[in-house]
Amino acid sequence: MKALNLVILFIALAGCSAKTMQGEERLGELRGRIDQIDADLVRLLGARLAVARDIGAVKKEMGKPVVDPAREAQVVDRFVRMAAQDGVPEATARAIITSLIAASRAQQ
Repeated sequence: MKALNLVILFIALAGCSAKTMQGEERLGELRGRIDQIDADLVRLLGARLAVARDIGAVKKEMGKPVVDPAREAQVVDRFVRMAAQDGVPEATARAIITSLIAASRAQQ
């Protein structure tokens, strides 16, 4: 009877190990996807800031101020709407775009 219980325990543990290994593999794959998305986001952020620098140069040539509250409001509204379509909570979208606008201002 003890031998049978040990065999059952061994089989159960082997199943848990297989599930754990599958879970670890899946977790690694998902983390790899996050790493790739982060790399994409960083490249896009760099591109956005480069355009912001160009906008700053044009504004300076035109004698316009860096801050344009009406344009910033349009950008925030558009970003929040787009984010909502992808299931991003409004507060998260607002925090991200507000931070991006601040970084863009710093480049101008």
